[in-house]
Order: sequence, then C-alpha cells, then structure tokens
Amino acid sequence: MSMDPNPRKRRRFPALTPAPDLGSDQPERLQRTYVEIKYKRHRAAKACNACRQAKVKCSEDRLECQRCQAKGQVCQYAIEDPGDQRKALQQELKSLHIENSNYKELIEYMRTASPLTLGERSIPFKAGRLWKKRWHSFGTIALPRYPLGQEARDIHS
Repeated sequence: MSMDPNPRKRRRFPALTPAPDLGSDQPERLQRTYVEIKYKRHRAAKACNACRQAKVKCSEDRLECQRCQAKGQVCQYAIEDPGDQRKALQQELKSLHIENSNYKELIEYMRTASPLTLGERSIPFKAGRLWKKRWHSFGTIALPRYPLGQEARDIHS
C-alpha cells in the first residue's frame, strides 16, 4: 500500500466479514481487513471559456466571473446540455424580438414626424437591456436635421 499525500481523498474502512458460526467447535479468529474507498473530488461544474482556455480556476459567477470582470472581458460559458442550449436560443430570440421592435418604433417615428421635429429633438425609444448592453445607449438617438434622402435646398424650395 502506498502513502497517499492527501489523506482526505482516500479513507480506510474495515471490510465487512460474515459473522462467525457460533455453533462450531473451533472458534474462528476474526481478521480485520481494510478496504480503500476513493472519494471523487468536488469540482466546479463548468468554467467560463476564458478561464478554461487559460487553465485557471473560475469563480463561476454566471453573469460575469471574477477573472473576466477584473480583465474587462466578456464572460461566456459553453453550452453542453441540449436543454440549456434551447433556453439560450429562446433568450436570444426574445432579445432579437425586442431589438426588432425598437427599430420598428424608431422607423415609424422617423416616418411620421415632421422634418422640423426631427431636426430639433431627439427621438425617444424603449431602452431595452440589449441596447444598453451592446451600445451603452441612454434611451435617445439624435437624428439629422433633414429627413433621409433630402437636403436643405429641397425642403425650402
């Protein structure tokens, strides 16, 4: 038997032996034998892609792990479970629907607003999570003074 440097991984327990037959003439000598039981190490379930690539320990904070947060990187996790992949695709679809509706609102506002209104004011829109996350928008978009495709001389003539 070799000496294991980490005694927590392996423990020795007495093996179960059958009970002696008490009715026999010769008393049996009980021998104690030991069996080693290996314990599995409890590991983190999944590291983010950046920590996995660097082969370092990941804090596994699902929004953004500590290492990615410190380095200012985007923290992404690989999806292995088909159920998780389906959920991720549904979330992405929902985000795209929100983004699409934001664009539709913006186009409708630009189409219906007068040229003077477009030149003087910013257009309000719903600042969904996707807008804030990708472009750090504050909820308004400044528009050109004149409608798209028209120049200043076309409007005044």
